[in-house]
Formats: sequence, C-alpha cells, structure tokens
Amino acid sequence: MSDLISFVQSAFQSPVNSIITILLFIAAIRGTYEIVKWAKGELNNWYNNKQQEEDEIDEIENRLSILENENKRQFEKLDSIDGTLVQITTTLDKMAEENRANMVATCRSALWRLYIDFENRDSITSAEYETFMDLADRYLKNNGNSVFKDKIIPYVKTLSIKD
Repeated sequence: MSDLISFVQSAFQSPVNSIITILLFIAAIRGTYEIVKWAKGELNNWYNNKQQEEDEIDEIENRLSILENENKRQFEKLDSIDGTLVQITTTLDKMAEENRANMVATCRSALWRLYIDFENRDSITSAEYETFMDLADRYLKNNGNSVFKDKIIPYVKTLSIKD
C-alpha cells in the first residue's frame, strides 16, 4: 500500500506528470470500458444465437407435432375409407348375386314360355332359335340348371329351322 501512495505522490508532483497520469487513468478506464462493451456484445451474440437455436428447435418440434397429428388424422380417414370400401364391395357383391338370381329366374320364365310355344310345332324361325339360344346361354352362364339344361335346351336344338 505504501508503494501505491508513493507512486501517486510522484505522479502528481509535477503538472506534466499529473496530466499524463490523468490521461493514462482515462485511457485505462476507456480500455476497460471497451473490453466490457466487447465482452457484453459477445455474450449477447452468444445468448441470441442460443435463444435462436432453442426457438428453431421449438419450431421444429411444433411442426413435427403438427405433422404427426395430421398423419394420424389421415390414417383415421384411410381406415374409414377402407371400411366404407369394404361395405360398398359387400353391397355390390350382394347386388350382383341378386341380379344373377333375377336373371336366372327371368331367363327360366322366358325359356319356359318359348318351350311351351315350341312344343306343339315341328319347326321354328331362325329369330326364335337365336332368341331361345341367347336366353339359354345367359341362363347357363349364371348357374341356371335343372331340367332346362338336360331336356328343354336339347329339345329346342333338335327342332328344324325355317325362315
């Protein structure tokens, strides 16, 4: 401490020494201020960069969460659509089966009426034959069977055709 007091006394003994000491003191304060200002700027930059990184991470997490929720909703919609498609397919299969059964019944009725008409005749026209055979083909393709396949259709095929 005594060294510091003797230094200050020698620094202020002459006016030039006093001015130089004051200027050096001001320069030291100014340098300290600049160092503190620079350190503060660096710390602020570091803090801002860190905060920006955290904000970006939060934003990415939010986007990911939104995408996961949207993905989940889309899977739920796809499951719903899949269920609806299964119902539609089942309904179409039932309708096709009903249509097939209706066609068989209609063809059977028409074939029977034509057979009754042909039964007492020796010949038929080519238009009657084509009509009967088209109905017979439809009837057999849709799993119609019974007496028509084994008895009536062969009988009509044996009739002579006259135009």
